[in-house]
Order: sequence, then structure tokens, then C-alpha cells
Amino acid sequence: MKILVFYLHLNKDGGTEKVIINYYKNIRSESVVFSFLVQKKGGLDDDIIANGDKVYVIEKNALYKRNLQKFFLEHKNEYDIIHAHMNKDIGLVFKYAKKYGNINHRISHSHNSRSDLPKISKLYKVIRGWSMEKYSTNFWGCSSAANEWFFPRNHMKAVVVNNSIEVNKFVPSLKAREEQRQKFNISPDEFLICNIGRLVEQKNQLFLIDVMKNFIDEGGRAKLIIIGEGHLRNDLVKKISELKLEKNVFLLGNRFDIPDLLSASDIMVSPSVYEGLSIVNIEGQCSGLPCIVSKYIPKDVDLGINLVTVIDSEQSEIWAHVIKEKLLSSERKLAFTDEEKDKLKKYDIYETNKQVLSMYLEICDG
Repeated sequence: MKILVFYLHLNKDGGTEKVIINYYKNIRSESVVFSFLVQKKGGLDDDIIANGDKVYVIEKNALYKRNLQKFFLEHKNEYDIIHAHMNKDIGLVFKYAKKYGNINHRISHSHNSRSDLPKISKLYKVIRGWSMEKYSTNFWGCSSAANEWFFPRNHMKAVVVNNSIEVNKFVPSLKAREEQRQKFNISPDEFLICNIGRLVEQKNQLFLIDVMKNFIDEGGRAKLIIIGEGHLRNDLVKKISELKLEKNVFLLGNRFDIPDLLSASDIMVSPSVYEGLSIVNIEGQCSGLPCIVSKYIPKDVDLGINLVTVIDSEQSEIWAHVIKEKLLSSERKLAFTDEEKDKLKKYDIYETNKQVLSMYLEICDG
């Protein structure tokens, strides 16, 4: 079985890329071969090519349609499935995949849900979405909300495929907690607040800085670490300086020791203005962290183990109050009951990959 994956690019810091690469690493075998079709070069390309697999880059320019047509003609009858993830050009790519590549199975995969689009963007989404839904044969999404938003005409046919993680990697570690808290000079009477996400408008970290200011002004003793990179870094640095929070807020950039940083933390805060699911809050719960989330994060994120609190407000004072209240009244979980472990299991990468492989095979056999 040969699968062609379509996405914008394959970088190391994106949530969708994590999902794509998880499938690739865990499902790839002699009988299941993946290739990638992207619009930009990415940081993971070389790793994939080193494995003996292919990454095709067709840049989005005036010749895009012609080059896309040429690609599918050159690879006609080569692929059993094309699996596309959240891209405005899915309709066009699927049309050409069907017409010139003879790819009969075309999966659209939703990773986001948002309701704050301006009117002109909503109209643009409707037009593009019509084409995408027309040429898709299968509809997958990371949550019911993501499916309803991305597939308005076909969400009832859509399958929820949980964004998955290696659950065992996030088991809280007392050793890592002590080491990391020492690095950040966290005193015994201080809390460590954690936020993970790209530094972009969607993740709403500028608002989080206001929350932190309110928290400190109310007498709260805490430090905030923000893990991720993005184009708002300079804006965040400026705001941190203006509010004199340099000793309380730290921008850590992209990190590869997330489980250790979660072990060190006391609470995770995610004020996103939209999400498909918010996989970082799944990671947080697996690490036993209380998670404070905005009303815009789908309810599917709550694993039902009494760790998620939803704030239905956009006032920084209210967020600061709820965070302080939770920090003083809730303890992080250091162990899970058997029932709680079963709830975590549905987001375990090994379970999800078995589901995805099974659906790939079912699609081809059907």
C-alpha cells in the first residue's frame, strides 16, 4: 500500500506535523510506504529522505497548477491513497490527484475548529471547502468540533481520529521536577505555570502576559514558562518588559524536554482563541497537571479525570483569579487509577496508529 501525504511543510515545531510524523514512524513498513507532497521545504525533509522515502516539493507560485498536473501524470497509478491535512488547496490537489493521478481514495483530515473568521474569510472557506468536500472520499478529524467546522456538508460521515501521544513518556517524574525547578530557581513557596504553543495569535499568549500581570499584582507567587516559537516573539518580549515581568515570564523557544518541563510545572494554561483539540492539554493531563483552558478549546480535550477547568471569559482578571484558586486548592496527580489509565489510553499513539492502519487497509480493500 502506497500513501501520498499532502501538507504545507514538514517542520519540527507544529502540532499537525507531530501527528503526521507519528503516523509515518509507527505505521511505515515494507508493505506500507509513505511519500510526501509539500508546498515548502521543511526541517524534517532530510530525516524522511534519509529513511529512503520521498519528499516532493511543489512551491505555490504562478506555475503551481501546471506543476501539480505534471506531478500526478508522472506518478499516475502509483498511489493507493492521498491523505491531506488542513490546507486551503486540498480541493485542487484532490481534483488533480483523481483526474491525472488516478488516486481513488482521498482523505481530508481536519486539525482545527475556529469560529472567529472575518466574513470575507468565511466566504473564502465556503468556496474552497466546497471543492475539498467534492473531491474527498473520506473525512477524518481530531475532534467532533474540528469535523463540523471543516466538513459542514459531510461531518456526519466524518471519523474522529484522536491526535495521539506516547502516554508513557509523560508519566510525572519527581527527579525531573526537582532538577527543572532548580534550573528555573523556583522556591518552595512558588508555583510554575506552563503554556505550550506557537507564538501566534491563535495561542493568545499576549493575553496570557496580562493574566500573569494580574496574578502577580494580586500577590501570587509564580513563574510562567512559554514553550514555542513564532512571529509574535518580539511582541511578547516587549510586553514582558513593559509590564516589568522579566523575572516572572520566560520564553523558552522550542524544546525537546517537554515531559520534564511538565513534571516541573504546577498547572498548564491555554487561552487559545481556537483549536482542533489542543494536544498539549492531553500531554498535560497525562502528566497529572491541572489544565485551565479557554471556552474555544473543544470539550473532547477533557479526558474525564478531573483535571480540566474551562474559563468562559476573556477578562484577564478572571483568568488570574481562577488560576490562583486552582493552584491553592488542587494538587497535581502523581499516579492514576486503573479507570483513569483506561481514559488516557484512547490517546495513546499505539492505539491510534492501530486504528489508522486499520482504516487505511479498510479503505483500500473497500
